[in-house]
Amino acid sequence: MFAPRAPGAQSRSRKQRKGVTFYLEPEQKKVVDQIAAQHAITLQDLVLEAFELLFAKYAKAKDA
Repeated sequence: MFAPRAPGAQSRSRKQRKGVTFYLEPEQKKVVDQIAAQHAITLQDLVLEAFELLFAKYAKAKDA
């Protein structure tokens, strides 16, 4: 499971991670930025949560 980082916690290392790039329409980007701000979480943590939901929907291992 991807545990969200607590507000103010130190950034997690990028070692052992792989970058993923994707593109959103400007309005979509605005909405995800607003959601992250409203919930006081980073965009990184919001995207990790979205992937967790995606993995759950398609019955993939949460530790993938």
